[in-house]
Amino acid sequence: MIYFARMLDKIRLHARGELRADCHANPGLRMGGDGLCRAFLRVAYADLKTRVLEGGTDEEILDWCFSRAENQARLICWSGTNLAASWVGMTARHPFWIN
Repeated sequence: MIYFARMLDKIRLHARGELRADCHANPGLRMGGDGLCRAFLRVAYADLKTRVLEGGTDEEILDWCFSRAENQARLICWSGTNLAASWVGMTARHPFWIN
């Protein structure tokens, strides 16, 4: 799923104190990539953060999210839409790259 692994990496980096300082004010925001991804999955940031910090692979955490959400058709819509949008707007206006 496009963007999901990046969102989990940011949660893990923040917990270890390794996330870029300019990203510290942004966790859990409804706007931007994280908020859109969580809205699609219908999972609250606090719940996702707790699950990520419990451990597990990205795939296991995604399965956990889907067990709380709807079905695979939502994934197809999300990935197709964001693959196109990422090249045009999201990354250009919101540089979330992690060093």
